[in-house]
Amino acid sequence: MLHYNELSENDKAQLLKLPAYMVLLHATSSAGIDTVEKTAALNITHVKTFSCDPVLVDFYKDADKVFENVINALDSALPGNTTGRKPAIQEELEKLESILRKLEPGFVAALRRSLRSYESYIAKDQPDVMEYFVFPLPSGGMAE
Repeated sequence: MLHYNELSENDKAQLLKLPAYMVLLHATSSAGIDTVEKTAALNITHVKTFSCDPVLVDFYKDADKVFENVINALDSALPGNTTGRKPAIQEELEKLESILRKLEPGFVAALRRSLRSYESYIAKDQPDVMEYFVFPLPSGGMAE
């Protein structure tokens, strides 16, 4: 099993699209990501560079550097309607599974946990990014 830094440059570039695909998959606009969602996604990706599981630090530092360009390119390239967009994203996510299978299981598990948080913060009513950083528990309380 490989460490993230041992991946080929091509595999790294493909894997760095994963956060953007997760954001686009859960964006609320039927035709793509809106400005509010994009700003929230950019902020969360940046915050993750210093608030993630230590095994993910290199990945998020690299993702933060390219995130805005990647999300803009993917948003433009994907179909502009829900019926085509979500299946296209899911197909791309399935392709990334082959890269994930090359990586250490601990890295993959931490990455999957981390990416789930994008779902919560991309919706229109996302909490403040600082709330996420300072107190990363669901806003409904500890029972959730």
